[in-house]
Amino acid sequence: MSAFSQVLREREKKSKEEQGIILHHHHHKAAHVSLPLPLDTETQGLVIIATKRLFGSYLVNLVEGKHHAITKKYKCLVCIKSPEAMLGLNDLQESRRIVQHFYHHNPTHKHHTNFVTDIPKNHNAHEYGRCQLRIAHIGTNHGLYAANVTSDTSIGDAHLAQRIWGLGVQNHSKTPAEDLGISYVAQLELEQIVDAEQLHLHLNTASRLTPQQLICGQMAALGFPLVGDSVHGGGTSEVWGHRHGWNRLALQCCEWSFPEPYWSEPVSSVAKSDEKVDANSIESADSNEKEKDSDWNVVTKAKQKELKKATSKDSGSTAEGHHQNGTRQLLASAANRCAFRLNEAWWNPLLDEYHVEGFPEMASEIHQ
Repeated sequence: MSAFSQVLREREKKSKEEQGIILHHHHHKAAHVSLPLPLDTETQGLVIIATKRLFGSYLVNLVEGKHHAITKKYKCLVCIKSPEAMLGLNDLQESRRIVQHFYHHNPTHKHHTNFVTDIPKNHNAHEYGRCQLRIAHIGTNHGLYAANVTSDTSIGDAHLAQRIWGLGVQNHSKTPAEDLGISYVAQLELEQIVDAEQLHLHLNTASRLTPQQLICGQMAALGFPLVGDSVHGGGTSEVWGHRHGWNRLALQCCEWSFPEPYWSEPVSSVAKSDEKVDANSIESADSNEKEKDSDWNVVTKAKQKELKKATSKDSGSTAEGHHQNGTRQLLASAANRCAFRLNEAWWNPLLDEYHVEGFPEMASEIHQ
């Protein structure tokens, strides 16, 4: 704080005191904000923010449970080399087949991870992790199945490749698609399948890959690297703004879905707690019986002190009525689910503009 700012603050404070305004300093409890299920560094899209510790723990327990109840979908822009490869991609989508790979990751060489469909016979199966995904949809919301990114001016927008990969320091070529051997790009919607009982069962923490790494590796193993994934042949997508440039990966978390949480019914009595208190505490509890809420159990002053110490690490849970003695719990609903979805990605405006310019007869349908 500069000296000038400090003088202004002191002058304002003195002015309020002269006017009879009493300044009170309230010590508010700090708000809790956490990311129980964070996204990877280069992945964009939806992020779940927990403002209560109980909700954050609830989500983490769903992930670590035997039955993985959280569904997460991604959108990505993949590179396609030929029309024949596009047909194979279409077969995977129509059959809704689960694509499975095994990977062997060396922590010392993070860019050297092999994705194979079967574990070699002479290799130890415990050194491999398993990953699965399903292609749910191909194409944009406006009906564009794939876009030609070659520099041929007779097909669509010849500058689409330059808009996707950029013309920065690394991508100074005017034909970035041809340089990468790519003819088309297509938007995919993927669903990552997580098997909590077998996924990473024998791998140590250092050998595990993030969801972003798994998607990039699997799609590259299928022959469709993601735009911006320079490790697997997707090139470097650069974007510039305010004299700064950065690389971007065409991967976005577009949907979260998990069971709707609900509070369990409160326990009608706390007989176990009453057995441990002394006679004075029992008399105190009896005197406060009239003030007892119909939905909650009255806890004696002695027991309240014990609970306050036990729940000091989770102060927000007491305010919500969730005590660590099991009075209430946050459970997962079997019938209802919470779903959040994001339909637009950073590459959608580029594809929509290509769709309009390349196919003028469809422009009216897009804007309806």
